[in-house]
Amino acid sequence: MVRCRGEFDASMVRAVIETLENLAFVEVQARPASIAGPVDGVALCCRLLINEPLQGEVRLCMPRALLRQITRIIWAMQEFEVQDTVLHDTQAELLNTLAGRFLAELLPEDETFQLGLPEFCPCEERGRDEQVRVWYFALGSDQFQVSASGESLLNAAGTKMLSHRSAPKDPLSF
Repeated sequence: MVRCRGEFDASMVRAVIETLENLAFVEVQARPASIAGPVDGVALCCRLLINEPLQGEVRLCMPRALLRQITRIIWAMQEFEVQDTVLHDTQAELLNTLAGRFLAELLPEDETFQLGLPEFCPCEERGRDEQVRVWYFALGSDQFQVSASGESLLNAAGTKMLSHRSAPKDPLSF
C-alpha cells in the first residue's frame, strides 16, 4: 500500500491554484460545495488516468468561455486566433500540470508516478455508483471543477469512499 505524505484535499486545492497562477497568472479561489454553482455554458472536459503507484482518474471541467480567456492569457493570443485545437492543448496542459503537482505533493518525495495522456470526454454527470471527489473553483464569476475518482487513489490518501459529487467540507482550510 502506498503511504501518502500530503493531505488529500489541501494538496488538490493547492495544485489547482498554483497551476493556474503560474501558467496563466490568474487568481483562482476554491469554493465550498455549499456555495458552488454549476459550470455555466458550454463546458469542456478533459480526463487523465493515474497509472502508478495509484490508479485513478482526474478530470478538469471548465466553461469554454473561461478556457478561451485562460488560453488567450497563456499564449498571448487575440480572440480570433484561438482555435479548438489550442483550447484542447491548453486544457490538457493544465490538467497534466495540476495532476503532477497534486501527486508530487501527496506522495512521498522519493515515490515516482506515472500518468496517462489527457483525453477529452463529455462533460456529463459521473455515474451515480462511481466514487468521486469533486473540488469547486472560481475565477472571477466563472466556476469550474476538478474531480478525482478511483478506489486506489481515494483509499490510499486515507479518505473514506465518498458518494457521487461529494466535496470537502471546506476546501479553504488547509
